[in-house]
Amino acid sequence: MAVTKRENGYDWPASAFLVVPDPEKPSTWKLRIKELVDGKPQVTRAQLGRAAAALSPGGFRGNPVELSPEERRAAIRKLRQLYREHGWEPPESLQESDPGEVLGDVERLTEAVVKDGDAGKVFEVTLIRPGWSANGRYYPREVLVAAAPLYERARVFADHPTAAELRERPERSVRDLVAWIEGVQVAPDGSLKAELHLLDSARSWLAPILRERPDLVGLSHHALGKTRLGQVEGRTGRIVEAITRVVSVDIVTEPAAGGRIDRLIASDRPDLGEEVEESVNWEELTLEALRQNRPDLVQAIEASVRQAVRQEADEALTPLREAVQAVQAENQALRQELQALREARAQDQARLLIAERVAASNLPEPAKARVRSLLETQTLPMKDGALDTETLGQRIAEAIKAEQDYLAQVTGSPVRGAGATAGSGTVPASSGSASTERMAEAWSKVDAVFSRIFGGGTSAGDKGGDK
Repeated sequence: MAVTKRENGYDWPASAFLVVPDPEKPSTWKLRIKELVDGKPQVTRAQLGRAAAALSPGGFRGNPVELSPEERRAAIRKLRQLYREHGWEPPESLQESDPGEVLGDVERLTEAVVKDGDAGKVFEVTLIRPGWSANGRYYPREVLVAAAPLYERARVFADHPTAAELRERPERSVRDLVAWIEGVQVAPDGSLKAELHLLDSARSWLAPILRERPDLVGLSHHALGKTRLGQVEGRTGRIVEAITRVVSVDIVTEPAAGGRIDRLIASDRPDLGEEVEESVNWEELTLEALRQNRPDLVQAIEASVRQAVRQEADEALTPLREAVQAVQAENQALRQELQALREARAQDQARLLIAERVAASNLPEPAKARVRSLLETQTLPMKDGALDTETLGQRIAEAIKAEQDYLAQVTGSPVRGAGATAGSGTVPASSGSASTERMAEAWSKVDAVFSRIFGGGTSAGDKGGDK
């Protein structure tokens, strides 16, 4: 039998967990990476995110996973690989280093000065300026001054890669390389100026653009840095505290037109806007800021939390529901048993009452037996779950009266005494056709009386038995 670990009401195999020190001991398995999708276990981005959160210092919902340093490093490597296999960008907590937030801002080439005459291979450009960028980031002058050496010898690529290219080759293709940056200097206003050196392979088509219409393109720098949410010059946004690494500087045709850029790509290409997530200073992030900048993320988080709460509540309530159902079934059985006891008690009470009332009558014994039999076979009158003795008493009295009237018609005289029988001197014997006719007439009347009382008359067998 396969070894499994039960979580959330499902038996998961070892392959559903990121850390499996001992395949034969489910208690050692940690960080589930699969969840049920259409009833089948599958690796999901949400479950990988929970595992990544558990590996972070803050833990998942405040609960970090307990692993040895070696296990933690192995788990992070495996988790990164799973993200890559599924084409998902891993969260910042899984990055091999922590250079900071991904920055991507564009500087328009409103003017490009040729520095090598007709050769057209070197152009003077502005890489970045201090102040607020079109992407909603504020670059202080001192930050740019400190970052100037990082731009030296930076590679320049043509256009931005597609999302698929980023996944398959994040280091970019050499075929896209068109230039490099040299001679980075800080201008009096804090801007970073530099020389753009074109490769021969790009000079024939790129140099004319830079000479004739430099305003048609822009320089998009891909850098990593530390930022915080703050307010400068009456405006709220991300304040860049340091640029820690310059990845490249790209020449693009459609720089971001404004708003917050939270991806690696600064160009407003919609197909690239969902690939590489921005790092966030979690200590300074507020819910209000998140609502303003990423309402879609807040809605997704709220939906995920609601789903998780519903699932946890449903799982917690399942034993209670089962217990309630068991109690209800037990109560139903007890009610049925109680009803049966009440009916048995009512039957006993009815038989005793019928026997006492009939015995006290002045009917002969055969007539008493007949009345008892008729009364005991009728449905008992019940009231509030108990025998309705008043109604039964009325029925008994009516039955005794009907039997007395019948005997009076048959004998031609009232019944006298208690327990008298035919031939004893109390009830005169009779025979012949006149007696037979009187008996038939009496039976007819008795049938009518009993039909009114009990809903049915006497049977032919009863008549024959009394003749």
